[in-house]
Amino acid sequence: MSFSLGTPVTSADAAFTSGSFNRVPVLIGSNRDEGTLFIVNARDRVGLPVTADEYPALLRDFLPGDAQVTQAMAFYPLASYPTPGAALSAAFGDGFLACPTIGTAHRLAAHEPTYLYQFEYPDAPFPLPSPVPLGAFHSAEIQYVFGKRAGPASPFTPVEQTLSAAIMGYWTRFAAMANPNGTGAVVWPVLDAGNRHLVLDTDIGAATGAKQAACDFWAGLDYLRPPLE
Repeated sequence: MSFSLGTPVTSADAAFTSGSFNRVPVLIGSNRDEGTLFIVNARDRVGLPVTADEYPALLRDFLPGDAQVTQAMAFYPLASYPTPGAALSAAFGDGFLACPTIGTAHRLAAHEPTYLYQFEYPDAPFPLPSPVPLGAFHSAEIQYVFGKRAGPASPFTPVEQTLSAAIMGYWTRFAAMANPNGTGAVVWPVLDAGNRHLVLDTDIGAATGAKQAACDFWAGLDYLRPPLE
Protein backbone atom coordinates (compact mmCIF):
# COMPACT_ATOMS: atom_id res chain seq x y z
CA MET A 1 0.00 0.00 0.00
CA SER A 2 1.31 3.44 -0.89
CA PHE A 3 1.29 6.35 1.53
CA SER A 4 1.09 10.08 0.95
CA LEU A 5 1.78 13.09 3.15
CA GLY A 6 -1.24 14.98 4.37
CA THR A 7 -4.88 14.40 3.52
CA PRO A 8 -4.93 12.45 0.25
CA VAL A 9 -7.20 13.33 -2.64
CA THR A 10 -7.80 10.04 -4.42
CA SER A 11 -10.54 8.68 -6.60
CA ALA A 12 -12.42 7.08 -3.69
CA ASP A 13 -11.91 10.01 -1.35
CA ALA A 14 -13.13 12.46 -3.98
CA ALA A 15 -16.08 10.22 -4.82
CA PHE A 16 -17.19 9.97 -1.20
CA THR A 17 -16.90 13.72 -0.76
CA SER A 18 -18.75 14.58 -3.96
CA GLY A 19 -21.36 11.84 -3.72
CA SER A 20 -20.21 10.13 -6.92
CA PHE A 21 -20.57 6.59 -5.62
CA ASN A 22 -23.18 3.84 -5.52
CA ARG A 23 -25.79 5.66 -3.44
CA VAL A 24 -27.03 3.20 -0.84
CA PRO A 25 -27.34 3.41 2.95
CA VAL A 26 -24.20 2.42 4.86
CA LEU A 27 -23.51 0.68 8.16
CA ILE A 28 -19.94 1.36 9.29
CA GLY A 29 -17.97 1.59 12.50
CA SER A 30 -14.84 1.00 14.52
CA ASN A 31 -13.77 -0.29 17.91
CA ARG A 32 -12.68 1.66 20.96
CA ASP A 33 -9.24 0.00 21.18
CA GLU A 34 -8.34 -0.44 17.51
CA GLY A 35 -4.58 -0.31 18.04
CA THR A 36 -4.05 -2.83 20.83
CA LEU A 37 -4.05 -5.95 18.68
CA PHE A 38 -1.26 -4.61 16.47
CA ILE A 39 1.02 -3.28 19.20
CA VAL A 40 0.53 -6.26 21.52
CA ASN A 41 1.20 -8.77 18.73
CA ALA A 42 4.26 -6.88 17.51
CA ARG A 43 5.80 -6.23 20.93
CA ASP A 44 4.28 -7.79 24.06
CA ARG A 45 3.64 -11.21 22.53
CA VAL A 46 7.32 -11.57 21.65
CA GLY A 47 8.56 -10.32 25.02
CA LEU A 48 9.40 -6.77 23.92
CA PRO A 49 6.89 -4.47 25.64
CA VAL A 50 7.14 -0.83 24.66
CA THR A 51 9.21 1.26 27.07
CA ALA A 52 8.87 4.94 27.91
CA ASP A 53 12.25 5.63 26.33
CA GLU A 54 11.13 4.02 23.07
CA TYR A 55 7.81 5.82 22.88
CA PRO A 56 8.97 8.90 20.89
CA ALA A 57 10.92 6.80 18.39
CA LEU A 58 8.02 4.42 17.84
CA LEU A 59 5.68 7.34 17.22
CA ARG A 60 8.25 8.63 14.74
CA ASP A 61 7.86 5.37 12.80
CA PHE A 62 4.46 6.56 11.57
CA LEU A 63 4.71 10.33 11.97
CA PRO A 64 6.73 12.41 9.50
CA GLY A 65 8.66 14.67 11.89
CA ASP A 66 9.62 15.66 15.39
CA ALA A 67 6.92 18.34 15.52
CA GLN A 68 4.18 15.77 14.97
CA VAL A 69 5.75 13.43 17.53
CA THR A 70 5.75 16.22 20.11
CA GLN A 71 2.09 16.94 19.38
CA ALA A 72 1.16 13.27 19.64
CA MET A 73 3.04 12.86 22.93
CA ALA A 74 1.12 15.83 24.30
CA PHE A 75 -2.23 14.40 23.19
CA TYR A 76 -1.36 10.84 24.26
CA PRO A 77 0.85 11.48 27.32
CA LEU A 78 2.39 8.46 28.99
CA ALA A 79 0.98 9.59 32.34
CA SER A 80 -2.56 9.03 31.06
CA TYR A 81 -2.04 5.34 30.23
CA PRO A 82 -1.20 2.26 32.29
CA THR A 83 1.77 1.39 30.06
CA PRO A 84 3.73 2.98 27.19
CA GLY A 85 2.32 0.25 24.95
CA ALA A 86 -1.21 1.35 25.79
CA ALA A 87 -0.36 4.93 24.83
CA LEU A 88 1.16 3.83 21.53
CA SER A 89 -1.85 1.59 20.86
CA ALA A 90 -4.23 4.50 21.41
CA ALA A 91 -2.28 6.80 19.10
CA PHE A 92 -1.92 4.25 16.31
CA GLY A 93 -5.47 2.96 16.59
CA ASP A 94 -7.04 6.41 16.50
CA GLY A 95 -4.81 7.86 13.79
CA PHE A 96 -4.84 4.98 11.34
CA LEU A 97 -8.02 3.03 12.00
CA ALA A 98 -10.79 4.62 14.04
CA CYS A 99 -10.62 8.23 12.88
CA PRO A 100 -10.20 7.44 9.17
CA THR A 101 -13.27 5.21 9.46
CA ILE A 102 -15.27 7.88 11.27
CA GLY A 103 -14.17 10.48 8.73
CA THR A 104 -15.31 8.27 5.88
CA ALA A 105 -18.65 7.78 7.63
CA HIS A 106 -19.19 11.53 7.79
CA ARG A 107 -18.39 11.95 4.10
CA LEU A 108 -20.88 9.23 3.21
CA ALA A 109 -23.49 10.62 5.61
CA ALA A 110 -23.61 13.85 3.65
CA HIS A 111 -25.20 11.90 0.81
CA GLU A 112 -26.86 8.73 2.14
CA PRO A 113 -28.26 7.48 5.47
CA THR A 114 -25.21 6.25 7.38
CA TYR A 115 -25.29 4.29 10.63
CA LEU A 116 -22.09 4.60 12.65
CA TYR A 117 -21.20 2.30 15.55
CA GLN A 118 -18.44 2.14 18.13
CA PHE A 119 -17.85 -1.30 19.63
CA GLU A 120 -16.76 -0.98 23.26
CA TYR A 121 -17.22 -4.40 24.89
CA PRO A 122 -13.83 -4.99 26.57
CA ASP A 123 -13.93 -8.74 27.19
CA ALA A 124 -14.24 -10.27 23.73
CA PRO A 125 -11.99 -13.35 23.47
CA PHE A 126 -9.02 -13.55 21.12
CA PRO A 127 -7.93 -16.93 19.69
CA LEU A 128 -4.45 -16.68 21.25
CA PRO A 129 -3.61 -15.95 24.89
CA SER A 130 -2.70 -12.31 25.35
CA PRO A 131 -0.01 -11.11 27.76
CA VAL A 132 -1.96 -7.88 28.30
CA PRO A 133 -5.67 -7.00 27.97
CA LEU A 134 -6.71 -6.17 24.41
CA GLY A 135 -9.90 -4.32 25.32
CA ALA A 136 -12.32 -3.71 22.44
CA PHE A 137 -9.69 -4.68 19.88
CA HIS A 138 -9.72 -4.46 16.09
CA SER A 139 -12.19 -7.03 14.66
CA ALA A 140 -13.52 -8.02 18.11
CA GLU A 141 -17.11 -7.34 17.04
CA ILE A 142 -17.08 -9.81 14.14
CA GLN A 143 -17.67 -12.86 16.34
CA TYR A 144 -20.85 -11.23 17.66
CA VAL A 145 -22.05 -10.41 14.15
CA PHE A 146 -21.85 -14.10 13.18
CA GLY A 147 -22.77 -15.56 16.57
CA LYS A 148 -19.63 -17.68 16.94
CA ARG A 149 -17.20 -17.05 19.79
CA ALA A 150 -13.55 -16.72 18.75
CA GLY A 151 -10.89 -18.94 20.25
CA PRO A 152 -11.28 -22.31 21.93
CA ALA A 153 -14.74 -23.80 21.53
CA SER A 154 -16.88 -22.39 24.27
CA PRO A 155 -20.32 -20.81 24.36
CA PHE A 156 -20.98 -17.12 24.75
CA THR A 157 -21.58 -15.97 28.28
CA PRO A 158 -25.14 -14.78 28.97
CA VAL A 159 -23.96 -11.17 28.53
CA GLU A 160 -22.32 -12.05 25.22
CA GLN A 161 -25.39 -13.94 24.04
CA THR A 162 -27.47 -10.81 24.58
CA LEU A 163 -24.90 -8.61 22.84
CA SER A 164 -24.58 -10.98 19.89
CA ALA A 165 -28.35 -11.30 19.47
CA ALA A 166 -28.69 -7.52 19.39
CA ILE A 167 -25.87 -7.08 16.90
CA MET A 168 -27.15 -9.84 14.62
CA GLY A 169 -30.55 -8.20 14.71
CA TYR A 170 -29.17 -4.83 13.64
CA TRP A 171 -27.04 -6.29 10.85
CA THR A 172 -29.82 -8.55 9.55
CA ARG A 173 -32.43 -5.78 9.48
CA PHE A 174 -29.96 -3.50 7.72
CA ALA A 175 -29.22 -6.16 5.10
CA ALA A 176 -32.94 -6.74 4.55
CA MET A 177 -34.32 -3.21 4.74
CA ALA A 178 -31.32 -0.80 4.63
CA ASN A 179 -32.24 0.25 8.17
CA PRO A 180 -30.94 -1.51 11.31
CA ASN A 181 -33.82 -0.41 13.51
CA GLY A 182 -36.71 -2.59 14.54
CA THR A 183 -39.31 -3.26 17.20
CA GLY A 184 -37.79 -3.74 20.63
CA ALA A 185 -34.29 -2.66 19.64
CA VAL A 186 -32.51 0.41 20.99
CA VAL A 187 -32.88 3.07 18.30
CA TRP A 188 -29.77 3.48 16.16
CA PRO A 189 -29.74 7.11 15.00
CA VAL A 190 -28.59 8.17 11.57
CA LEU A 191 -25.21 9.89 11.64
CA ASP A 192 -25.71 13.62 11.26
CA ALA A 193 -24.17 16.95 12.24
CA GLY A 194 -24.74 15.98 15.87
CA ASN A 195 -22.28 13.09 15.45
CA ARG A 196 -24.79 10.53 16.67
CA HIS A 197 -23.79 6.87 16.71
CA LEU A 198 -24.57 3.60 18.50
CA VAL A 199 -22.39 2.21 21.28
CA LEU A 200 -22.23 -1.58 21.21
CA ASP A 201 -21.46 -2.87 24.70
CA THR A 202 -23.26 -4.67 27.49
CA ASP A 203 -25.44 -1.56 27.61
CA ILE A 204 -26.31 -0.63 24.03
CA GLY A 205 -27.23 3.00 23.56
CA ALA A 206 -27.05 6.02 21.32
CA ALA A 207 -24.27 8.52 21.94
CA THR A 208 -22.71 11.55 20.29
CA GLY A 209 -19.19 12.44 19.24
CA ALA A 210 -17.42 9.10 18.70
CA LYS A 211 -13.75 9.82 19.47
CA GLN A 212 -14.45 13.47 18.71
CA ALA A 213 -11.41 14.95 20.49
CA ALA A 214 -9.02 12.38 19.03
CA CYS A 215 -10.36 12.77 15.51
CA ASP A 216 -10.20 16.55 15.74
CA PHE A 217 -6.55 16.16 16.77
CA TRP A 218 -5.66 13.86 13.89
CA ALA A 219 -7.59 15.98 11.38
CA GLY A 220 -5.32 18.90 12.28
CA LEU A 221 -2.09 16.89 12.12
CA ASP A 222 -0.01 16.53 8.97
CA TYR A 223 0.95 12.86 9.02
CA LEU A 224 1.38 9.81 6.85
CA ARG A 225 -1.98 8.24 6.25
CA PRO A 226 -3.12 5.54 3.84
CA PRO A 227 -5.00 7.05 0.89
CA LEU A 228 -8.39 5.75 -0.17
CA GLU A 229 -7.87 3.98 -3.46
